Amino acid sequence: MFGGQCRYISIICFLLIGIHGFTSILSGAEIDRKNPVAVANAFLEAVHNNDYNTIITLMSSEQRKEYETIMKRSPEDIEKIFSKDKKKAGKVKQVTELRKITTFSGKPGIAAKVKKKGRETFVIILSQEGDEYFYENSLTVTSKLYKQLAFIQKVSE
Repeated sequence: MFGGQCRYISIICFLLIGIHGFTSILSGAEIDRKNPVAVANAFLEAVHNNDYNTIITLMSSEQRKEYETIMKRSPEDIEKIFSKDKKKAGKVKQVTELRKITTFSGKPGIAAKVKKKGRETFVIILSQEGDEYFYENSLTVTSKLYKQLAFIQKVSE
């Protein structure tokens, strides 16, 4: 009598654990913070999926607090902020190269190129803390200014 019920309970537990593991991956838990390409691409994926919770997990702890406050107060504001990034990124799902930059917060960082359009280049700015990278900002800069940044590596085209 209990054998069949236990089997169904086991299957349900297995499914719930599997779903939790899958959502942990989607929420940024499995992102290699030591790899700036992984962090930048995770940001792009989250933007394309309107996954604002994952975007917030990609931020440094101090920046995360600010965005969590905005998210609680007005989720529509978060959507407005990142919908612009989604539009700028278009269909691009991976960054193509990395260059050195000093971030707005004064930390060393990376400008990860998303795409060039005309005389402008859309980049994701990652700050570096120790050997880990965090999403700081995304913006459009002139291609001339972008080319002046120290080249690190080509990622893909």
